[in-house]
Amino acid sequence: MQIDNMVRELGTLVGPSFVETGPEAILNAGFKPDMKPAILVFPGSQDEVCRVVAWASDNRTPIVPFGGGTRLDQVLTPFDGGIGLSLSRLNRILELEADNLSVTVEAGLTNEALQEILRPENLFLPVWPDFPASTIGGEVAGNFSSWKRYRYGSLADYVLGVTCVTPRGQVVRTGGKTVKNASGYDLTKLLSGSWGTMGVITSLILKLKPLPEKEAVVSAAFSSPDEAVRAAGRILAARTVLSSLNIFSDGPTGGLRWALCLEGSREAVASHLDLARRILGDSARVLEDAEGLAAFRTGYLQVRRFLKGAGNSTAVIDKRLTEKMIPVLKLLAETKAAYDFDPAAGVLEFSLPGQEQLPQPDFLARWKPLADQMAGGIQTTFDRAAGHPVLEKLVSRIDPLGLMFPANVFLKDVHRG
Repeated sequence: MQIDNMVRELGTLVGPSFVETGPEAILNAGFKPDMKPAILVFPGSQDEVCRVVAWASDNRTPIVPFGGGTRLDQVLTPFDGGIGLSLSRLNRILELEADNLSVTVEAGLTNEALQEILRPENLFLPVWPDFPASTIGGEVAGNFSSWKRYRYGSLADYVLGVTCVTPRGQVVRTGGKTVKNASGYDLTKLLSGSWGTMGVITSLILKLKPLPEKEAVVSAAFSSPDEAVRAAGRILAARTVLSSLNIFSDGPTGGLRWALCLEGSREAVASHLDLARRILGDSARVLEDAEGLAAFRTGYLQVRRFLKGAGNSTAVIDKRLTEKMIPVLKLLAETKAAYDFDPAAGVLEFSLPGQEQLPQPDFLARWKPLADQMAGGIQTTFDRAAGHPVLEKLVSRIDPLGLMFPANVFLKDVHRG
């Protein structure tokens, strides 16, 4: 179908002012020059989402649903055409039950906006965004995790229910405010990490937690990965009330940073701060006030944003082999890679400078013997995303026309109908 006809027909569904074809607007939404739809559509309600998806199904037109567009380049493969469906106008809190520790939100609400609303209630969603524009729906679709994943896990752990629009334009609701046992596929969990291949998430019921009484970050200076990793090992052995322990670098400067986050009661945090000081000695610097914690968060987010460009890789590590990661971190430092090593959770994320997708052969040649020395204790995805076996089984039934997020790296080799 001609673009002019698409604009006219989709404009009757969502309003003419909420259809966009300008190249600059498409790139600003998070797409790349070789990975972009022909048209952006901004529905303002779940009903409008249903109409757009049904129209796309009737007209055999691919759809890429997205929220803030902050991680699109991690999952897209080259394509040109179809509809980019933005959830940015679906950004309300539908219901907040503070006593029940739950909230129902539209998918386009940003994580940051939600946290601001929850803070006066002494509540929070314990998953922190890497980007201010990151939306709850997008984070659930990517099963996002980041800082403090050791203590709190990923966003999928806090999803109680999901409402989504299927590839045929029908509304499906899964889960609810109470946890039930069920046989077969858990569709609520399956939608967490589906990256838009099963439908368009429009709203979610989320489990919340009370804010911790006290938070502190202990930063420390080390001259080499050897010292940083061994200090991390001593902290982990001490069994503190840690929420996260990170060794990280932004890459371009080559600087190495180290930070331990403690959370809990005032008494527990104070006691474990003393323990951390004894372990770390004079290198320990404690951040407890709001200004210091905010400054740390800003610096850490800068590193996270370096990591989230194309070329991002993730390694899952057997935590018993933490000290064997020292040569790996040295290699990343030599190549000026940005990285975030979380030894508590056993996760390493890194991004090599100037490499859009797979690492270059010279890097892989140096990486392989280091991985071999760990004898299966490190599992790395160099192609920006790992496969999703359950989705691969279901996708041809759920989306027989292959229209939902067809340029998706998860399903690039999967038959889609």
